[in-house]
Order: sequence, then C-alpha cells, then structure tokens
Amino acid sequence: KKMKLLAYDSAGNEVKGAVIEPSTVSVELPITLPFKSVPLDIGFTGQLPGSLVLSRVTPEINSVVVYGSNEALESITSYEGIVDLSTMESAGTKQLEIKLTPPAGTEKVEPGVVKVTLSATEIAQRTIEGIPVTLQGLGNDLEATVTSSANQAVTLTLSGSPNLLDQ
Repeated sequence: KKMKLLAYDSAGNEVKGAVIEPSTVSVELPITLPFKSVPLDIGFTGQLPGSLVLSRVTPEINSVVVYGSNEALESITSYEGIVDLSTMESAGTKQLEIKLTPPAGTEKVEPGVVKVTLSATEIAQRTIEGIPVTLQGLGNDLEATVTSSANQAVTLTLSGSPNLLDQ
C-alpha cells in the first residue's frame, strides 16, 4: 500500500509545509497469527491383527507449529497425531501419512501431513521365574506374610515384541 510521509517535531506535532522527498512510499506489513511449537505425540485407533504387536513407531518430525489466538494456544502443550493400526495387515514395516487437523479454537497446524513409520512383529512370550515378592507400605503397627507362595516368589509371563522382551 502507498503511504504519504509526514514530518513531526520532537513533541510529536505535525510540521506543516515540510517538503519530504519522496512524498510517498510503498509499505508492506506481513500479518501472521500467533503460533506455538509443541511436541508431536502419536496416538492410535483401530487394532493390529491378533498375532501382531507394535515394535517401533517413528514419526518423521518431533514437533508441529499450531497457529491461533493467544488464548487458544495457552492450553495447548502437545499435539496428538492419530495412526490407524488396522492398516497394518502383516508383520513388517509400513510408512503411513497422517493428516493433522487444527485443534479446536485454532486456525492452522503445520505441517498438515506427517509420515509415520510403523514396525510390527509377530507376538512373542517370555517367562521370568523366581521373582521375589516384597511388601511395601505396611503400617508400623501391622505385620504381613505372603501365604500363597511357599518360596515367596512368582513366575511372570510377558507378551510383546521380541526385541522389547529381550530388553
């Protein structure tokens, strides 16, 4: 937009009759919404087939920028992108694109689409034997004993991804 230039004295009063060259200038004022960068969390909908478990979820980015009013941005601490697990039909790695929609009360989120790499493996089991049972939080005037296990140890069977179970 073209703006006419005016001269002002040190008191802020317009100086009448002052000659300014050039008398007008072109001005461009970019206007942007307030924004906030927040961590990207990945949430899930749907289910994997019964024999599969997730072993890794890797989004291509770790944060997004949300644009909106300062009031709307105050309550936003993270952004959740949702992945539909039912798209994984077999073990292996698959890259999905998830669409990011602005949270309620905001105008825009960037980027609008994020790629997420999912890895699924066949479910495995691992049994850990001889886990000692200990009691915690018993009041000072109370006494307790474990009666269901003669050697006061239990066996635990875990199900999940083989590489997570190895850890």
